[in-house]
Amino acid sequence: MTGPENKKKKRRSKRRDLKPTQRHEILVPAEERPCPQCGQARCTLGHERSLVIEYTPPKIDVIEYLREKVVCRACEAEITLAPQPAERLIDRALPGPQILAALTVHKGVDGLPLNRTHKIFARSGLDIPIQTLNRWEGFAHQLLEPVIGAIHKAVLGADTINLDDTGLRVRDPTLDPGILGGAHLGLRRPQIRPRRRPEKDPGVGLLFVCADLGSEIPRAVPARLSRS
Repeated sequence: MTGPENKKKKRRSKRRDLKPTQRHEILVPAEERPCPQCGQARCTLGHERSLVIEYTPPKIDVIEYLREKVVCRACEAEITLAPQPAERLIDRALPGPQILAALTVHKGVDGLPLNRTHKIFARSGLDIPIQTLNRWEGFAHQLLEPVIGAIHKAVLGADTINLDDTGLRVRDPTLDPGILGGAHLGLRRPQIRPRRRPEKDPGVGLLFVCADLGSEIPRAVPARLSRS
């Protein structure tokens, strides 16, 4: 039977209920507020609601901090300097916490090479050399060492650990500059529990690089990681 009652009804996808991040009220112009019939001032009856989705490009701020210095004019004794700003994470280094986080997300989450991050920052008004971005990225990795240590502990404390062999070409510091050497990227993670409650077990992964993945490597990795 091909009657209309047997045809499957197409389900219309329901649009997500968007929560406004800004709210602007557009008022009726003053010349249109009086009633056209009697001339009396009209009061607000309500609003007609509409939404517009807009994108605000990221911006880079160069913030200047002026740390006060105080001295006693009477005896000209010890000079006291105001403390460093909380945003100064690395001593004598320019990057603040938010730009370090952006570098980490661009490389680790979005997979962007530094030359593309350089272009993104340049469009925001600050031309930062790629070599400088590379150094700042190293600062971010230093700050993440406590998090990496916690991941080591979580992975090695799992009942089951999986090992994945994925070929990858990386820069080998033992070779001439610019030459890529062969390497492998291994992924170690605890056993994934049933997906009925994935929010209870997001999973933990750990990456490491070695020259090859012979039989001696999987045996040596747990001991090497436990010492790190």
